[in-house]
Amino acid sequence: MSIQTVTPAELETWAAEDYIIIDVRDESAYQLGNIPGSVRISRQDLLNGSFQLPKNKKLVLYCMFGVLSRDPAEKLLAEGYDAYHLDGGYGNWLLHQMQKDIG
Repeated sequence: MSIQTVTPAELETWAAEDYIIIDVRDESAYQLGNIPGSVRISRQDLLNGSFQLPKNKKLVLYCMFGVLSRDPAEKLLAEGYDAYHLDGGYGNWLLHQMQKDIG
């Protein structure tokens, strides 16, 4: 199954109650900055499947640059979750926010 990707601009058009945004980075990176409303679940925990996630919401996974979140997103998609990979990760999300601010 091919990975589903969403851009930061596309994500803004989704209703917040329709998805959960998951940061797969380590705790220190998450504490330094994260997407508002995100929850942190480590990449390893996602790959091990040692937790329960709702299947009635979209799951949007991100890392710093969009590399490390791809594998867990693919795994969740294969398990029947509506999982997405945030294109370009947190770095791209930050860039998108700055571009909006500049106008």
